[in-house]
Amino acid sequence: MPMQGAYCASKAAAWSLTKSVRFELRAQGTLVIGVHAGYIDTDMAAEVSSAKSRPEDVAAAIIAGIENGSEEVLADERARATRAELLKDDRPFDARMQLLWDSTRGK
Repeated sequence: MPMQGAYCASKAAAWSLTKSVRFELRAQGTLVIGVHAGYIDTDMAAEVSSAKSRPEDVAAAIIAGIENGSEEVLADERARATRAELLKDDRPFDARMQLLWDSTRGK
């Protein structure tokens, strides 16, 4: 999201770090799981008006991921939709984000 550049960059960095640590620890049998979720109904997201996941649902998804040996847990619909977008050609997505950014800047 263009209005959350630093936040999005930190999430991308965390994703990259998770992948790197996974490569480093795989040989010793350590499962490194990336957990991705949209807004979770906690104090941190209290001011967010978008749909939120229940913390217990996210926790259940994480436990299921551990039990299944998953390397990635997409804990809610927002995470699944975002991941699907990231797998596509990013030019249309980038164009939509540019329009969104421009609309907030009065252009």
